[in-house]
Order: sequence, then structure tokens, then C-alpha cells
Amino acid sequence: MYTLIIQTMSLFFKEDYEKLDYKLTELEKEFKGLSHHLFDYHVTKAWETIFELMNEIQGDFKTVRYPKIQSREEAWQSFFSLRQDIYTKKNERYEEISKSHSDTLFNMLRGLEYWQLREGLRQMLFTELKEIKTEVIENGKKLNEVGQHFSSIKHEMTKDHKSEVFNRIKEIRESHDEFWGIYKDRSQELYEAKEDRKRDFEDRKDKAKESIINNIKNNVEKLEKAEVALRKQEMHKEDLEDQIASAYSTKFREIREEWLSECNNKISDIESHIARLKSWIEDGENRLRNWD
Repeated sequence: MYTLIIQTMSLFFKEDYEKLDYKLTELEKEFKGLSHHLFDYHVTKAWETIFELMNEIQGDFKTVRYPKIQSREEAWQSFFSLRQDIYTKKNERYEEISKSHSDTLFNMLRGLEYWQLREGLRQMLFTELKEIKTEVIENGKKLNEVGQHFSSIKHEMTKDHKSEVFNRIKEIRESHDEFWGIYKDRSQELYEAKEDRKRDFEDRKDKAKESIINNIKNNVEKLEKAEVALRKQEMHKEDLEDQIASAYSTKFREIREEWLSECNNKISDIESHIARLKSWIEDGENRLRNWD
């Protein structure tokens, strides 16, 4: 009776695990057969078949039982290794397709940006701008076509490739936008250019004058502080000289003489600083007197 039960269970398990083994064999055949597909449509369908079968097999491993644990482990390891190879190949193909799309898009974008925008378009006369208007319109249409094509294939591109193409399209659109802004405003700019330069000159002149006034004010404040510092050092000098004159010991006198030397150096530095400040103030005041 026990033997009959075992045989019956073996027949049941045999049907399930052999189907699973067969699917594994089919998965390997489909994967190896990718190299024989020459057309994109066939390659796409092959990948769809592979991933559908792979997902089905992974689900089967949750329910299908093998007569031996070792047999199941060997089948799983075989599937695991094959799945790794499939994902590696899929990523490689994804990168290849993405690079191909990127190259195609960049070729389509070549020549759509305007060198004039980098070579002094703002200095062109209105008649010159009008002459390239037709070309701008035509290239704008081409740019829209590239954008539409990009939208239709960007799901097949890597993040880096999409970013590169997107940024390039953005750069070209910005160049077109700049042209149209110039085309619209140039006639008025020709009239206003002289007035703008005059106002700009006056603004810079006013700012320069304001800067001189502020410099004089700052230097006067610095001069006042320097003169206060000079008076303190002079008072300190007098005090040291009195201490030296009434020194009760050689060591006491030598220390005060050393301090006096340092004080004289500070006084000299402050006097030089005061002289520079006075010179700067005088120079600034002379510039203001002769400003107009």
C-alpha cells in the first residue's frame, strides 16, 4: 500500500516538475536565440516572451515540488544563473539602444542653434535679423519634430542619455527664444541705445562720486581714532620718561627704557598712518572740487 502511494505521488510530481524543467529549457533556447533575430520588432517580441516565461517559471518554483531536494536546488540554481545572464544582456541591450537613440537625436539637432547668438546678434541691423527669420522658423519646426521623436523613445533611453539630449534641446530652444526676443526689441533698442549709455554713464559717475564721499568720511573717522591713539601713546611716553628719570634701580630703568622704545615705534607708526589718511582725505576733497 505504501509503495502504491509513493508511485502515485511520483507520477503527480513528475508531471509538474518535468513541465517546469521543460520551461527552463525553452527559456534558455529563447535567450540563446536572440542573436538570430535581425529586426527590432522580432527582438522586442523575443524579450517579451523571455520575461513572460521567466516570471512564469519563478511563480512555478513556489508551487512545484521535486522528488528530491537536490533536484529542485539544481533546477533553481540553473534558473538563477540564467536569469542573471538575461538581466545582464538586457541591460547591455538597453544601453546600446539608448546610445543609438542618443546619437540619432544629436544628429537631428546638429545645425539648429544659431552661431549669430554667440557672434554679436545684438549688433545686427533690423534688416539682417529679418533675413534669418525664415531660417529660424524652419529650424524651430525641426526642433519640435526632434522633441516629439524624443518623447516617443525616451522610455528606451538611460537617465544620462535622456539628460544629455534634454539639456541640448533646452540650449537650442533658449537660443531661439533669445533670437525672437532680439527680433522683437531690436528696433526700439537702436533708438534707446544712446540714452541707455548716457544714463549708465551718469549712474556710474554718481556712484563714483558717492564712493569718494564715503571714502573721505571713513578716512576722517579713522583719522580721529588715530589722533586719539597718538595722544594716548604720547601721554604714555611722557609717563615712561618720568619713570626713567626717577628710576631707583638699573633694572627698573632698563625695563622702562625698553617700553619707551616700543612706545616710540608705535608713535612713529601712528604718525605715518595719520599722514597717509590726511593725504587720502586731501586727494578725495580735491577730486570732489574738480568733479564737474
